[in-house]
Formats: sequence, structure tokens, C-alpha cells
Amino acid sequence: MNQDLKEFLPILIQIHNQTYQNISHHDLNFRFLISENFLYAFVSKIDCEKFSSVYTFDEKIGNYETRFYVYENSFESERYFDLKNLHALQNEFKAIICDDFYYLNAKFRKANGELKLEKINTIYANDIEFLDQSDLIFLKEIGFIIEEPEPTTE
Repeated sequence: MNQDLKEFLPILIQIHNQTYQNISHHDLNFRFLISENFLYAFVSKIDCEKFSSVYTFDEKIGNYETRFYVYENSFESERYFDLKNLHALQNEFKAIICDDFYYLNAKFRKANGELKLEKINTIYANDIEFLDQSDLIFLKEIGFIIEEPEPTTE
């Protein structure tokens, strides 16, 4: 895992724990989606392995045994992860969305070769515009964003 990213993970765990003080904080999962200019990290207690085509691996972060998922259709994921010896697990459910009420999402921008934390999103501060506008076409093409069809007029 990229060293810059590795340094941010304990901070995200700490923010998650402070935000959701009333739940158990062990066994957190990290999902990563990478676009050309951004890295999105999704922290959750729910295991979403079967709902997306992902590379998966386990790693200890501080005192936490943590499962990591990297979306297979991310843009140049090798910038942040060494996935050479891993095989992507394929999505088993095409129409189910895996969502956690106690989530924490983080958006990082790649600037001058470094990751810069740009925004954090939680249930308490849910920013509808969390995903960067420059990524919308890419995210629609890879099926991360699914637009609802326009209502039909009869």
C-alpha cells in the first residue's frame, strides 16, 4: 500500500470512532475507488465483498485487523496498491447496493505526487456533492453511479 495512504488510515479510523461512539469499532473495512485525480476511501463495518468486483486483502492498521477492498475498475490502482498477486472477486449480486448507516467517506486529491485529504463525509455531515464533478462521467461509465431513468409520461 502507498505510504501516504497508509499514514492517513489511522486518522480515518480515529475520526470514525469519534463520530460513532456508540458502536463497536473493530473489524472496519476500507473500500477504495480511484479516479484519475482522486482517491475515495469508504470506511464501514459492513463487509461488502460480494456486491462489487474488488481486489481484497487484509492488513493490520494499529490495533485493528482490517479488510481492504479495491474496486477492480479503478483508474490505475497500482499508484496506491500492489495488486499483482491478487485476483479480483467478482460481483455476485448485480442489483444490490451495500450501504452502512455508520459510514465514513474520505476524498483525497493527488497533488504534486502526494495525497491531500480534501473532504470527509458521514451520516451527520452528508455532502451530496461528495464525489468530484470531474469524475461523474468516469463513475457512470464504470457503473459506480447508476442514474435512475426519467419517469415516463403517458
